[in-house]
Amino acid sequence: MNKSFTRLFASALVTILIGAFSTAASASSMNTLLKNKWLGLGAKNAEVLPSALNKCKLKMKTNSVVCTTNKIEKETKIAELIYITEAEISNFKGKGFTISFRRNYTYVMGTDLDDPDAPLPTEQLGWEKTKKVLTCKIAGNAISCMDAAKKEVKFSKL
Repeated sequence: MNKSFTRLFASALVTILIGAFSTAASASSMNTLLKNKWLGLGAKNAEVLPSALNKCKLKMKTNSVVCTTNKIEKETKIAELIYITEAEISNFKGKGFTISFRRNYTYVMGTDLDDPDAPLPTEQLGWEKTKKVLTCKIAGNAISCMDAAKKEVKFSKL
């Protein structure tokens, strides 16, 4: 064998091994996500990861996971809300991935209808116009994510 061929073969082999390793690491991250149920802030079931709140489907064609929640009823200081959340978990690289999600509000009602000066809810009926994106990383029994404003969001295994 000549030296050029040997170098080319060695380079191709390293590329194949790195690709196989990163694909295996990505598959491992996806497997970790799917085989567990996740909790979010305040030990509540996570809306955007596999949990008791939602059903998740693996999409082989796009190498992603899509989770859709059951109906969620929530009360804030200024509104009563009913909605579902649809999240897509994708871009698996090693232990990292992204979550993009949006909500579909089916009920939005201000909590203080008698006060004309009460603040109005910012949520509107229907699908949110833009998706929120979290950049995440698996670390042991937890997932740590950053939103666009660099605010950290954490999840833990149930």
